[in-house]
Amino acid sequence: MAQAQTGSGKTASFVLPIVELLSQTPTEGKRKVKVLVLTPTRELTQQVAESFKTFGQTLKVVSVIGGEGIGD
Repeated sequence: MAQAQTGSGKTASFVLPIVELLSQTPTEGKRKVKVLVLTPTRELTQQVAESFKTFGQTLKVVSVIGGEGIGD
């Protein structure tokens, strides 16, 4: 568990190693789910998704939030 001020890089500290690992793994055939990140709030879900989009520009990132339609 980690606690630090907003903007200190907590999200990047776990997103970057995942993106690095995925960049080293060859993608063959049908795409599969590679990573599932569960978050307790809608805001944190959006923040984590944005981090994956920023650091893993070649990754397809999908955010699923309860109470919203897929694709919203």
